[in-house]
Amino acid sequence: MIVPTAFWEYQETGSAEALAKLHEQIKADPYFTERAPWYPRATDLLRDERYDEVIDLIENLMPGVFFCPEAHSMLGYAYAQLNDHERSDIHRTWADLAVAAIQSSGKGTRSWPWRVLRIIDEYALLRERGMKPVSQERIEQDGRIFDTHIAADDDLHGFDFGNQCWFELV
Repeated sequence: MIVPTAFWEYQETGSAEALAKLHEQIKADPYFTERAPWYPRATDLLRDERYDEVIDLIENLMPGVFFCPEAHSMLGYAYAQLNDHERSDIHRTWADLAVAAIQSSGKGTRSWPWRVLRIIDEYALLRERGMKPVSQERIEQDGRIFDTHIAADDDLHGFDFGNQCWFELV
């Protein structure tokens, strides 16, 4: 599997600058998309216990889906089902690191949103935090793209798609 070189710097420093470089490397890959068109197919393959096919599907999209919590979780599960516990542990660790990176990138507020690469990453973080979104709105402002979610607790949670500047609603 191809691991973006910026991942190692991010792992070493944990800095916002290193995370931004990692995001840029991932976004430069031709298989990168903010959407996850592979996710329904991977879900069906997992349900059908076709673990080799799940692995082939997702691994062939790397590094475009690297640091996607859902992709690494699915790979971790598929490898575990095939008794490849070393690879399973690696992907589960990457899934946890990806969620932690999102968590540490902001506060989920309008003025300091969490930074994500993909829409599916938003839901991974909300689920990890035990939040249940009831509505979502995509906002474009000054050439930047943001998602806001209203959770069941009526709190607003904001996500930034790796824009150059932090989002502030006026």
